[in-house]
Amino acid sequence: MDLIVEHGQFLCYEPANQPKRKFNIAKVAGSATDLHLIAPEDRVFEDRAPRSGGDDGADGA
Repeated sequence: MDLIVEHGQFLCYEPANQPKRKFNIAKVAGSATDLHLIAPEDRVFEDRAPRSGGDDGADGA
């Protein structure tokens, strides 16, 4: 933790910067042996009509 002190008075404390965790791909490599590449014709998506109204992420259900 980093303590923030100004004019001799304690103001607050904040978490110290920690190095980002690295992802070890060696632990998962080869674990999904039944996956296959997607065919180019399966990579095409139809355009959707834009939604109307204020979309707040709720589906109203």
